[in-house]
Amino acid sequence: MRRCRRPSILARGAAAPSQWLVSRRGAVRAPGFRQRLHVSRLRHRPQRRGFRSERRPAGKQAVIGPFLRKLSANRSHSHKLLAVGVPPKLTAMLNRNDDGEEPDSSRWPSVIRSSTKIAPELSIWLDAIRGLAAVAVVLSHINKLMYSQASMPAEGAAVKAAYTIVNIASSFGHSAVIMFFALSGYLVGGGATVRSIRGQQQLVPYAVARAARIGTVLLPGLAVTAATTLVALHFFDLTGFIAHRANFYPAGADIAGSLGLRVALCNVASLQMIACNQYGLNVSLWSLSNEVIYYVLFGVLLIGRWWSVVLFVASVLALSQVEGIEPNDLDRASIYLVGLLIWLLAAALFAVDKAHISLRLGVGAAVLCILLAAVLLNPMRPGVGRDLLIGLCSLGALFLLEKGRLRSHLVERLGVQRLAPFSFTLYLIHFPVVQLVLCALSTAPFNQSATSLAVQVVVFAAALVFAYALYLVSEAHTERVRGWMLRAVTVRQRHL
Repeated sequence: MRRCRRPSILARGAAAPSQWLVSRRGAVRAPGFRQRLHVSRLRHRPQRRGFRSERRPAGKQAVIGPFLRKLSANRSHSHKLLAVGVPPKLTAMLNRNDDGEEPDSSRWPSVIRSSTKIAPELSIWLDAIRGLAAVAVVLSHINKLMYSQASMPAEGAAVKAAYTIVNIASSFGHSAVIMFFALSGYLVGGGATVRSIRGQQQLVPYAVARAARIGTVLLPGLAVTAATTLVALHFFDLTGFIAHRANFYPAGADIAGSLGLRVALCNVASLQMIACNQYGLNVSLWSLSNEVIYYVLFGVLLIGRWWSVVLFVASVLALSQVEGIEPNDLDRASIYLVGLLIWLLAAALFAVDKAHISLRLGVGAAVLCILLAAVLLNPMRPGVGRDLLIGLCSLGALFLLEKGRLRSHLVERLGVQRLAPFSFTLYLIHFPVVQLVLCALSTAPFNQSATSLAVQVVVFAAALVFAYALYLVSEAHTERVRGWMLRAVTVRQRHL
């Protein structure tokens, strides 16, 4: 073993006595208390002049990094220093090159992207899609609650043209939910996949982040649902309102029973559509069950053990046997499985490094998958085939947006990306708000007219304003809640 004197570079307790910097050829111990650095199997001893020159920059980061990189430069590229027991920030700093970037490592597969960062233009596009998808769901529910087959058609060319546009925009409600599944898998599952392969993803932070994301919106959303439903039930004719739209609400809907504690706990556990109906007859809650189940199943895969894979397969098989709470809900298991497939494919799409994938090849593969789905399935019939086709189209769109690097100037000018921060809140609580406003205006369905169009605009604006107000006190504090939960879990683990 060779020894070399070390100046006061790791001074004032930069590393504890038990911390080591480990490489494949030897070990470098950073005592912190002694002014010596023990290095094993160095090819030659670093010059003292180099040490002095490295001490000139002010600040701990400007000194530690160049010094230890000089030591590691004497080794081959594959024998970089790896930090064990060293704070993550110090480890990342030591592994950076002179430009402050993370070096490419041969340990990671070349097919996996090296970073989870999203390009600014792509981020704007994704935010715009999230916002527009939430708006499509809101417009769809407003249209279904306001009109029925008995509604009188519009009169006048201008009103008919306006209703044509409204009907087209309202027809993408279910497709928008499938797009949400693809976006969730792309952003949540894709980032977690990359971090897991690089050894940076842990199960506890993942679970805490998902619980904070869902809980900060779901719990206030259930409270708003209960309040608006009780107001509509006691001050307006909510029973008659639902009776005129019986084909839209769950069969035999029990308004008072849907507000019970058992149903609330069932929805918190995301078992609606399997063990209970949606809380307060908030029909938007159905997709939240899918989302949470996908989070849990993917978390099982993140464990990375053989038994976790077996548990994942067993869970998927059990999911394929579930039956919906409604008698006519025969495709519930298929809906879960198709959504899970889209979610996992979107996660894989994000994780794959697309630098070596041709844009034409990717577009051709996406078109081929869409054509196969269109031929083998019947996409015109509502159900599993249409959902799978929409999911494949969503994956193709995500690939084009990432690989094509489309400019987002028009999207920025329209400002639709500003809806993204509170899109989850808007999706979750818009239905009880719309139901309350329409129930207060009229129990019977509306006829198509210019006045009804104005009512639609007012109802949509009310849902938008209420959702943003609730976002300011709930979803906007998701990161703060996540930090509290993570600290609480960390403290509990220390005491165990």
